[in-house]
Amino acid sequence: MGISLLLFRAGLACLLLALCLAYGVPVRAQISNETLVNNHATATSYSRSYTPAAGSSRVVIAIIFSEYESNQNSAPTGATLNGVAMQPLGTIEGTGSKRNRLTAYIMRENALPAGAATFRVTYGPDPAASLIYLATVLNVDQASAGDPPRAFGRYCSASNPDQSGTMSFAAVPARANDYVFSFVGTGSNTAQTTFNNGAIEFFDERVFGPGFSFAGGVQVPQLAGSIAGTAFISSGCDRRPATLQLVLRPLLGSDGVLTAPLARRVGDAVEIEVIDADRNTRAAAVDTLTVTVTNRTTGEQETVVLSETGPNTGIFRAALPTQSAPSGSSGDGVMAALPGQILRTSYADTLNTGGAARTLMRDTRMRATDAPARLTATKTSAPVGGAGASGFHLPGEEVLYTIRVRNEGDGAADDGVFIVDTLPAAMEFFHGPPALGDSASVRVVPGDSGTTFSAATDLRFSNAAVRPTSLSQCTYTPVAGHDPQVRHVCIRLRDPFLPGTPPPEAELVLRARIR
Repeated sequence: MGISLLLFRAGLACLLLALCLAYGVPVRAQISNETLVNNHATATSYSRSYTPAAGSSRVVIAIIFSEYESNQNSAPTGATLNGVAMQPLGTIEGTGSKRNRLTAYIMRENALPAGAATFRVTYGPDPAASLIYLATVLNVDQASAGDPPRAFGRYCSASNPDQSGTMSFAAVPARANDYVFSFVGTGSNTAQTTFNNGAIEFFDERVFGPGFSFAGGVQVPQLAGSIAGTAFISSGCDRRPATLQLVLRPLLGSDGVLTAPLARRVGDAVEIEVIDADRNTRAAAVDTLTVTVTNRTTGEQETVVLSETGPNTGIFRAALPTQSAPSGSSGDGVMAALPGQILRTSYADTLNTGGAARTLMRDTRMRATDAPARLTATKTSAPVGGAGASGFHLPGEEVLYTIRVRNEGDGAADDGVFIVDTLPAAMEFFHGPPALGDSASVRVVPGDSGTTFSAATDLRFSNAAVRPTSLSQCTYTPVAGHDPQVRHVCIRLRDPFLPGTPPPEAELVLRARIR
């Protein structure tokens, strides 16, 4: 029976990147920096300062409800942020003597200015009063934000123009987790105008005179419906309301993968990689993200900026220099460390398939030498229950094989060891506990090697004629009991296999039967 050992030099990150990034669930959008402005100016333009909220995958929306008197031309003609045009989404005009108008604009992440900006809206030649709602929405799917679902309408349920009525919405396509902005504005002069609906969380509800009232809200999930309850319009339903439902779809979060070496020599850089598709927010540009590295002994902390490997890859990399010193200064870009200390890299994975923010961590042990590990393996066998009368192993008897792996070098096997034990043709592997008290078909005792092992993830089998060279090649599932199809037993010991005096040792025990 032969044994092969393979030292892992690369990080044990996800083996199949496509599988890591393929699955996601919607993450609830976040609304920030809401601003509601009542503008009674008579100029053909209006400007104000507005700072889009910090974050990723953002959009800024502008909803303008303007008083539109008969024979007047006061409709908005455009909106800009720092001189860059916002995308118009549409408009609705009421009917009757008070033809109020609702207009919507949007700007996506790739066009948003950094920091404070100037919002400007222009009107037709006969400007009148208007109400402007500005908001930044984070974690928005940028593809859907290019042409978001929306529906404009003008509905009032009262049959008599002087009666109060229910403000209804036009139908709008929405999914269970979409954010739906619902706006309604009426030609009202009184504070008796109210909007009530248990499904809508109103972020604002105001009456502005003279001329109109306005309300807006958000509901998740959303089905096309109405703002029920009292919506009293002092001048009657001839001042028909303008309504809008705007759907913004949340970004699909993907699970980030953080990789850092399990061990590095003091003075060498610590290479860090994050794979996270939802941090790739700009398809045509190189994005960045940050991780925090902390020396768990001294408390020194460095913030490392990882840059995307190219536009639209979702793979971010950087390296943190280290130096041999008992202490250092946080934030200077170089980590001071001594042999034996642990550097912990932390990444905040705010968008992921679980929905709630989580922190990924990876520890790197600093060591004094770059000498290689030198692994050796010995193998012994003993009959189960003692030798037969002849003193030899005979057909039909059970045998326990014990494999001891030692590191006799001066350096560590940084990222663990892959062990393949090939059974001779005369042996049948026993797929069951080797001895009373064992829980898996191979007993693994890491001992003082510093490695870790889990049978659920680190024990596999192969029936191939050729010896496997990686755990991913071990794909055979044994049957319970003796299985003659098992040719190779594949075991992965995770984490650094440390050096020492005497040499650290890990032990593996398995059971087989002589044919």
